[in-house]
Amino acid sequence: MSELLNFIRDLFASIFTGNVKTSRLHRELKIVWRELRQRNPSFFRPRTNEILPAFAEAVYRWSQYARYLTALFQKTILNENGRMAELYRDHLVESKLDEKDRFKKNNFTYAAMNARLSQSPSFRDTLADITRDFEDYLSLFRQPEFATCDEEFANIERLALLSRYPYEKILSFFDPGTATMDRNYKPTFVPVLAQNATQELMDFYFSIAELDLGKNVAENVVLLFRRYRKTQDKEGEEKVRKIVSLLDTLRKKQLSRETLLCLIRLSGEDPRLSLPADRAAAAALELYKARFLSRFELVREKLLREHSQSRVAGDVSVLFGQSPLLEPRCYTDGLSNELQEEGFPSFTHLQALRILKSFVVLLYEKSIKEHLQQLVIEGYFEQKTFKDRFIALFHETLNAVDKITMFETSLGELGDVSVAKVTEYLEKHKNGKTVTASLNQLVETINDNVSRLLEATVNSFVRFRVAFDELLADAKQLTPSIVSNIRVIGGDRNSEIMKRLAADRDAISLFLDIMKNFTVIRRPAASPEEALRRSVGGR
Repeated sequence: MSELLNFIRDLFASIFTGNVKTSRLHRELKIVWRELRQRNPSFFRPRTNEILPAFAEAVYRWSQYARYLTALFQKTILNENGRMAELYRDHLVESKLDEKDRFKKNNFTYAAMNARLSQSPSFRDTLADITRDFEDYLSLFRQPEFATCDEEFANIERLALLSRYPYEKILSFFDPGTATMDRNYKPTFVPVLAQNATQELMDFYFSIAELDLGKNVAENVVLLFRRYRKTQDKEGEEKVRKIVSLLDTLRKKQLSRETLLCLIRLSGEDPRLSLPADRAAAAALELYKARFLSRFELVREKLLREHSQSRVAGDVSVLFGQSPLLEPRCYTDGLSNELQEEGFPSFTHLQALRILKSFVVLLYEKSIKEHLQQLVIEGYFEQKTFKDRFIALFHETLNAVDKITMFETSLGELGDVSVAKVTEYLEKHKNGKTVTASLNQLVETINDNVSRLLEATVNSFVRFRVAFDELLADAKQLTPSIVSNIRVIGGDRNSEIMKRLAADRDAISLFLDIMKNFTVIRRPAASPEEALRRSVGGR
């Protein structure tokens, strides 16, 4: 029946206006107006198509209540220091734990895990126990108390953003002199043609439409207030609760999603306009667990590296004696620790690079190289093929110093892959900038560069040691066939050269035994001479 009446109404309207679509539009807009009138009759005047000052007054009151929370949010979850903001967000999640479980997270810091491992007879078993304890801790967040965590967090984030929303954008249509932050400002709002404010209405709608202040938001704001103040302030807490309650009342009675949508439809003369609001809840709980898991894994990796290093500590002491290991330039403990403290991957090859640099500079360059050069210069190589290979491999090891120096120099320059860039990203992170992906990638690139340097340099010594072993094994024969005068280099029947060369070979071997704990040692292909011997022997 209603459809028939509408048809008749449209028919008569078309007779007088000559346009059925216009008539239908006016009728549908009247329906929207009647819906708005039931909610807030003082917000809109259909005859002149104006939004009335009562709406601006409601928005202004909302802005004043919300502004009261601005400083609190800027010091907590909207803190410019991203790490500080993260700590407050974590606090909101952890506050749902029982008192006995709340501080279990402290068992998974580097200091706590290292202390527990150092008192244990079995590093591997204890690390496995710590990992199980960590998994048990994460399982606590599957309790029913955390079922609404993401929704609650989404609402407190929406409220935080609304606390610093630029309300002057919409209020200036009603009063060009609007100053919401000025305590002396007295509003003098006037009606506004609705069509002029459509875009600002939509912006405000998207910011406030899905806000629900009934989802424990008040208590979460109180938790932030309590954590920020660090002292008991019952009066302040009650004031926070009152502000959130006033916002909730104003939101429900005057600035509801439906009310705003009616205003937007009327201002845009689009009665069927649909605005999909952002209903997605921030994955606060999963982000918390992901961050915590990432930090735990970083600490565990560091402890495993240190354990590996401790296993070779005796060999390092034998190799270098009392000489302290040389520190690489730029690739340092200080910067590595700072990265880890901020939740980023740290430098993973510090000890390996110290050992490599110390061996090359303190042992190889200062003494071993001199003995080998004497062998190359004074030795009578009977096999040209072996001589060429031996000298080529020897020169390859001599490039180690240059490779290390080039790496340190490039890392110290002002390039895209440099310590300066790492420091720049760290500073931006501390100031609240989003640089996580870029900094992670940069640290990974630097670590990869060190890894390649280690592998390439160490394996050059592996290849040289094979040739060196062949030469010394041959020197033990009654008549050496590789270097015929090896036993008398440096003097008639001088046994000292053989002792020095054997000691040098042992030092290189011990160095390689240490470095196999830090890098990939590749088995070198058999030399042409060795392949020939095997072939002859096989026949």
